[in-house]
Amino acid sequence: MRIQPVEKDEAPDVVRRIYEALEQRAGSVSDFTKMLAHKPEVLRAFNQLFAAVMAEDTLPRRLKELAFLRVSILNGCAYCVHSHTASGKRRGLTDEQIAALKEPGAERQKDLFTAEERAILRFADLLRSYPGNITPEDLDALAAYRSEEQIIALVLTVATASWTNIVNDGLQTPVPHARQPLPA
Repeated sequence: MRIQPVEKDEAPDVVRRIYEALEQRAGSVSDFTKMLAHKPEVLRAFNQLFAAVMAEDTLPRRLKELAFLRVSILNGCAYCVHSHTASGKRRGLTDEQIAALKEPGAERQKDLFTAEERAILRFADLLRSYPGNITPEDLDALAAYRSEEQIIALVLTVATASWTNIVNDGLQTPVPHARQPLPA
């Protein structure tokens, strides 16, 4: 079975309006959005949640993208890795840093990331894999660099990444590079 994205010409009016707003703002509509369109009320709510979580607020978007991409890599979500590699690069992550996020053991992380970034990555790893084991000491490690409000923003980013990873993998959202031939 293959669940197909809801294309604009097949979408109900409420979804079509969301697509048009996204096209005006971003230039296109992602296949993730088209998959959520099967449940218009979830699509609308998720768009609001995602905008709030990923907003450039007290925690810089670059650090949110770093955590989101790391979680997506660990979860093996090809769609989110593809998407957040691009958005991470737009926020200043280098190809070398992105490659290091994919390495087991994170050996190169100490050379490519600041101490703060390594603390964020460690926390994202723990929260993604063993959320019940987060300790006050883990929060203290982040508090050396970031405020309580910023730590909350990081937790929300990791949780959002995990949720989108599950949805994309569960629905088998088409990965853009897997659908289109690469340029020669």
